[in-house]
Amino acid sequence: MMVHPLWRHEIPDEHAWKPDNSQGRRSARDVALEQDRAAGGRDARLIALPDGREVRASIELKRQPKRRRIYANLRYSSDGRTTVKYVGEVTRDTREENLRQAWEIVRKREIIDSCAEGLRAER
Repeated sequence: MMVHPLWRHEIPDEHAWKPDNSQGRRSARDVALEQDRAAGGRDARLIALPDGREVRASIELKRQPKRRRIYANLRYSSDGRTTVKYVGEVTRDTREENLRQAWEIVRKREIIDSCAEGLRAER
């Protein structure tokens, strides 16, 4: 029986997508630093809004129960509304590497630029 080359034989380890909460609740500063490092700097996470304001985006990693894939979403909030944009599947072994891979996808596909364009079209 031939198996598809993208088939994952095992469910990814939790360290590949879940944040490490071994020290209890993570501070907002720690969460921001994790995102900043993965994105390549704090300013790499900025989305310019049509009204001149800027919001900072972040990546969330999700794995559906009993599934073998980890998905990345770009999240940001504006005017009390949170927007979530699908980024794609990530395939690395650690959370840090998967966040970095997701930010690479965001840059490659110019997802941040399309978010700002979409906001202009909605208003």
